[in-house]
Amino acid sequence: MNSKKLALVFLVLGLMALVLVLGFFWGKNLGVSEGKNETEKELKPLVDLAFPKPPEEIRAIGGIIKEIANSKIVLEAIDPDDYLPHLDGTPQRRELRSVSITSETKINLVDYTKRDARGISPLIKPLKISELKVGDAVNVRSVSNVRESQQFDASAIELIKY
Repeated sequence: MNSKKLALVFLVLGLMALVLVLGFFWGKNLGVSEGKNETEKELKPLVDLAFPKPPEEIRAIGGIIKEIANSKIVLEAIDPDDYLPHLDGTPQRRELRSVSITSETKINLVDYTKRDARGISPLIKPLKISELKVGDAVNVRSVSNVRESQQFDASAIELIKY
C-alpha cells in the first residue's frame, strides 16, 4: 500500500509540475502578445507622423519602363500600400502597371542636369513616345485615380533625368 501512495504522490507532483510549466509558457506568450499590442498602439501615431499613409486617391505614379509596345507602356512601380521602411533591408514590393498613351497625352523630358533659359528650373522639352526606352525612370499622371488601377490612360508622362 505504501508504494501506491508513493506513486500517487509522484503522479500528483508530476501533474503539478506540468501545469506549472504550461502556465508559465502560456503566461509568457500572453504577456508578449499584450506587450506587442500595447507598443504598437502607443507607437502607431509616431510612425504615422513620420511615414504618413498614402492618400486614397493618387493621380500620379513613378516607376521604371519595363516594356513599350505601340501606345502602351508597362511600368514597374512601388506598391503604394508598401510605404513603410523595411527594417530587414528587403526592397519594397513592386507591381506592373499598364499605361495607355492617347493623343491627349503630353510627354516631356525634365532634365535636372540642365537649366531653362532663366537658369532656375530644370530644362523641360517635349518628347515623342519613340524617344522613351526601356529602363527610363518616368512619372506618369492621369485624370483618374491610379492607386488600385492596373491599367489607366496617361494625361502626362515626364522622363526624369538627373
